[in-house]
Amino acid sequence: MTIGVATTIGTVSVNQTAVSGSADLSDGAQLATTSVPTEVHLSSGTDLRLATRSSGVFFSDHVSLDQGALRVGSFNGLTVNAAQLQITGDEAGSQAVVRMTKKTVEVASLGGAVTVMDSGMLTRVAAGTKMSFQQSGAQPAAQPASQTGAAAAPGKKMPGDAHTAYWIAGAVCVAGLVVGLIAANQGKSPFHGQ
Repeated sequence: MTIGVATTIGTVSVNQTAVSGSADLSDGAQLATTSVPTEVHLSSGTDLRLATRSSGVFFSDHVSLDQGALRVGSFNGLTVNAAQLQITGDEAGSQAVVRMTKKTVEVASLGGAVTVMDSGMLTRVAAGTKMSFQQSGAQPAAQPASQTGAAAAPGKKMPGDAHTAYWIAGAVCVAGLVVGLIAANQGKSPFHGQ
């Protein structure tokens, strides 16, 4: 049974056979790209893009990403499995990029919220944000059973130096603005000691 079509401007491996142009996909089709990405349109209406040097197994209701990255144009009930994670869209039109590295799985929501299940723990990735999850399968710290939504992600990366510098600069600017407003409200100049 055909579940969709894979299209590429170069060559893609479908079930370990090189295919140029486009190919019909059956349930459980294994795709692997080399130097060009491949567009996949499933019969359910879901559009996906398998990035360069990526591979995965495609089914009518889910995709198992083995390596590389996958962009989901709209989930429409589709689940993406990556390592121990199950990623779904909170809405039919939710869009996301899922990328596997040697140690992490990164989930970035491009539009609409995305839900990530990890060993029974639910994490919500809001639109326009990205979270990283460790691939080791290590259990996250115990959290209240009622906690859902924006729970902290296990293995979430610490902000980089540039990101931290931006936050510090922003905090200094806000503090300066507050001091200036207080001084202005008291009729004094914060610059001349009056």
